[in-house]
Amino acid sequence: MSLQGRVRSLYPNRNFGFIRADGHDYFFHAGSFSPLSSVDFPETEIGDLAQFEPIEHPKGVRAVNVRILAKDGDMVPPTLSEDD
Repeated sequence: MSLQGRVRSLYPNRNFGFIRADGHDYFFHAGSFSPLSSVDFPETEIGDLAQFEPIEHPKGVRAVNVRILAKDGDMVPPTLSEDD
């Protein structure tokens, strides 16, 4: 199950950040990015729209397979329905 949310905070010197989705903050690490993402951690900015998969971890739920779908301020591409 994948979720979408906005990058809420970044700590570039420590290589992690948080994505806000469904009223929760999801931790992500620089190594959590999907190889399919056109944007890597160094290019990520607060406000970017991200898609990710939440996984359970001893320290809480984390975001993995993170993909940046749109940079903050960019138009979000339309999603196709299964009928398209």
